[in-house]
Amino acid sequence: MGVPIIHKYSKAQAYHGRTIPLVLIGTDSGKQYIMDRLAIDVPGPRYFHFPLDKPEQDAVNEVLWNRGYDEIYFQGLTAEEKQPQKKNGRIVYRWVNIAKDHRNEPLDLRVYNLACLASISPDFSKLKALMTGAPTEEKRSADPRKRPRFGVIKRGIE
Repeated sequence: MGVPIIHKYSKAQAYHGRTIPLVLIGTDSGKQYIMDRLAIDVPGPRYFHFPLDKPEQDAVNEVLWNRGYDEIYFQGLTAEEKQPQKKNGRIVYRWVNIAKDHRNEPLDLRVYNLACLASISPDFSKLKALMTGAPTEEKRSADPRKRPRFGVIKRGIE
């Protein structure tokens, strides 16, 4: 535990001397963050909102109306729990799959989505303004010229 959600950026070797970007994710931190947010009962900051429509539709439309959030999804989302285990004389915490069918894809995908969100760190106020059509003012720098990458800043003492 204790590893941030975006742990490390590196490159891995691919074919013909090419490299591919590799991002190591702190899955333990991500799972703990998700479980902490699932424990929040009151809608507000950090509360997970699952859009569910009215269940008065037939069975076929119910899957479409609930946008994929059915009982199987929530079983997969809560398929793991953190349990203490003894390793080399120390107590460490491990995430153990407790589901009968061992399906935990919704939890894993939530962790990956959280890591993606952390890596791009979007400006939500700008996104909200774009969605609502509100005018946004862009900050422009006073000096649009590029700064030199090297050179003399001062010529010395005169």
